[in-house]
Amino acid sequence: MTTDLALEYDRLADKFARWRPSGHFERIFEQTVLDSLKNHSGRRVNLLDAGCGHGTWLERVLDFAGVNQIEIDATGVDVSERRIAIARSLLGSNVGLQLICGDLRERKLPQPLDMIYSAEVFQHLTDQQQAELLRCWRGALKPGGLVIVIDKDRRSLHSMKAELQKRTGLIGRRLLGVFPDEYASLFAGIRYPSFSCLLKVGKRIGFEVRPLVRAGSFTALTLAKPAIS
Repeated sequence: MTTDLALEYDRLADKFARWRPSGHFERIFEQTVLDSLKNHSGRRVNLLDAGCGHGTWLERVLDFAGVNQIEIDATGVDVSERRIAIARSLLGSNVGLQLICGDLRERKLPQPLDMIYSAEVFQHLTDQQQAELLRCWRGALKPGGLVIVIDKDRRSLHSMKAELQKRTGLIGRRLLGVFPDEYASLFAGIRYPSFSCLLKVGKRIGFEVRPLVRAGSFTALTLAKPAIS
């Protein structure tokens, strides 16, 4: 599965590099990741971009940190060699930045971390893999550290339309237009996460759960490792 996914993202890397995020995604990223980062003004932050792609959001984080006088030690991990290469060309000169090609479920993470954020990655994982990853991330966080997961919810209209388009093939792609033909093989393996289930998993493994944030078709879950009292 991971090999196939890496090949798909390698194939589409240059197209994704020209992609521009929607206003809804911009808003939800600002309301969760950047607003949380703002609380660290004047301090050094160790963070992980889990599934960093070609570096769009790492670039945003690094720019935001510079403006707000936050020192950043950042690690970006992605399964696609081509996307990591693009990220290196975009971000390679930044001090304190490490970019790694690999499987998030197998990589040994830098520790301890203040923040882990992951955008549109859980859609590629089973429910069990999501729970295992959250448990691993909890262990890598400092007390008070955050995990932020951003994706489309399994119960969203987008998810239902995507599933219908996958089931109806070419006719569905023409009628629904959720994803174009060239992305069909990538979307074939996508199953969006259930955020109601992720909330329960987070509580079960010992996170403090923040209210869900929604913008358009996107949902964000913030989980906090309890601080030491």
